Amino acid sequence: MVLTRDIIRSVMGEADAQAVYREVRKIGDFVGFARQFAFDADHRVARNALWTLTKATTQEITQLQPIMDELIDLALKTESSSVRRLADSAIPARSTGAAISIMLKTAP
Repeated sequence: MVLTRDIIRSVMGEADAQAVYREVRKIGDFVGFARQFAFDADHRVARNALWTLTKATTQEITQLQPIMDELIDLALKTESSSVRRLADSAIPARSTGAAISIMLKTAP
């Protein structure tokens, strides 16, 4: 399956998210997947891409290290609370994720 914006946008449940995750895992390019879909202007696409990343193992999540700053910016700047929460969970450095979670919970 070739992952497209329409496929990511159409994710509606756990089975769909797992199917997309299996495809990303097969391809082995978590950074490419995140860059292509997690920062999409359509919050539904971004949310579903980030939701898919919650299925990844710790080792797979560490592959996102090169885009950690971009994920942090997304978590801090998005208007979507779902995208914010899911972006925070995709941040590879858990201590950084915890710090962001604290900042987001205390933000006005």
